[in-house]
Amino acid sequence: MSESYVGIDVHKKRCVYTEIDPTGKVVKQGRFDNIFEEVSTFASRLTSKVHVVLEPVLNYLWLLDQFEPYAGSMHVATPAYCHLRLETRSK
Repeated sequence: MSESYVGIDVHKKRCVYTEIDPTGKVVKQGRFDNIFEEVSTFASRLTSKVHVVLEPVLNYLWLLDQFEPYAGSMHVATPAYCHLRLETRSK
């Protein structure tokens, strides 16, 4: 299995995620409720070849603690900042 990247949009009651491959092709999309059992099930499916990006919202730290032992890497990113970075042209 090759590397993949998972972006997680954290909401009050549930999370929505998209997984892409290194070429940017969507591999999987879905959602899970923000209850321990569902978060644990999602986290246990992560491997060391999955890199996770999560937005820093009020209730994200406990999610970070659940995903970190399984994921290849964890990153916290503010969507507005990422949007600005993507539009900046490097010369």
